[in-house]
Amino acid sequence: MEKLFFFYWLKLLAISFFVLVFVLKIVVLLWWKPRRIEEHFSKQGIRGPPYRFFIGNVKELVEMMLKASSQPMQPFSHNILPRVLSFYHHWKKIYGATFLVWFGPTVRLTVSDPDLIREIFSTKSEFYEKIEAHPLVKQLEGDGLLSLKEDVITRTAFGSSYEDGKAIFRLQAQQMVLAAEAFQKLSMILNESLRLYPPTIATIRRSRTDVELGGYKIPRGTELLIPILAVHHDQSIWGNDANDFNPGRFSDGVGRAAKHSVAFIPFGLGVRTCIGQNLAILQAKLTLAIILQRFSFRLAPSYQHAPTVLCFYTHNMVHPSFLSGYPIPMTHQPEEQKLPTKPI
Repeated sequence: MEKLFFFYWLKLLAISFFVLVFVLKIVVLLWWKPRRIEEHFSKQGIRGPPYRFFIGNVKELVEMMLKASSQPMQPFSHNILPRVLSFYHHWKKIYGATFLVWFGPTVRLTVSDPDLIREIFSTKSEFYEKIEAHPLVKQLEGDGLLSLKEDVITRTAFGSSYEDGKAIFRLQAQQMVLAAEAFQKLSMILNESLRLYPPTIATIRRSRTDVELGGYKIPRGTELLIPILAVHHDQSIWGNDANDFNPGRFSDGVGRAAKHSVAFIPFGLGVRTCIGQNLAILQAKLTLAIILQRFSFRLAPSYQHAPTVLCFYTHNMVHPSFLSGYPIPMTHQPEEQKLPTKPI
């Protein structure tokens, strides 16, 4: 009887020990570690909205996102930052451009200084790893511009006349030299569109080890959030017309479009930049050139400008919200009204 009693208490003691260890791990992970991180960055002058047990700043993030998306935008306004990255727009005014934000117990250091971004993406890229996207995000990104293969374009633009489409592509290849000026203007338009509406509005890196970033000491495992959209709309970098559609700013090339050479990063920068960006841009130019020769466009009177974010844990992509149906009706141009294939 005494042995049974002894084993019963021994078993109870073991269970209590494991429960205590589990509770201590939870307390360390969800309370002590976040407080220690806040103190570490506070000593360096970096603050942010206070961490709340377990949920971090998720409640505020969701509230700001819902409030911003519920408010209509001014017609034809490109100032989408307060709507799409509402948390950054709000907290930057309180804590500055570099601040902490908590996604649950996971902290992210928001970095929008181009000099610091260059360190993360380029000069010290070996100290940071890219957080892999969710498979659904990869599928969405993979089915973007890079999937606009020749057969897809020709079948879309020319219907069943596939061979006619192939012939047009061969003709376009022969006319590339003559079309240089037209393509330069198209490049400026595409670059300005990518600046105002980048395909990925923010990206994340994680420090592989303790590293110094622009004088800041970043602990190993810290996630850094780079708000690409905010950098692209920063008036201190792009001027007072940062929210205006002005392709002319790219007339002297991407490197001279802004006050900083790292201000334009729609496809990232450095060794992890999108390897297919040149092909994607070329295909976009060809697609637009072919479609513009055969269709005219107008904006639907019922169109409401309301960009929406596809939110994922590691990636954020902006896309139009079609609140009133398809916003751009297309009209096929009669043969005699088509634009000439030879550049003017």
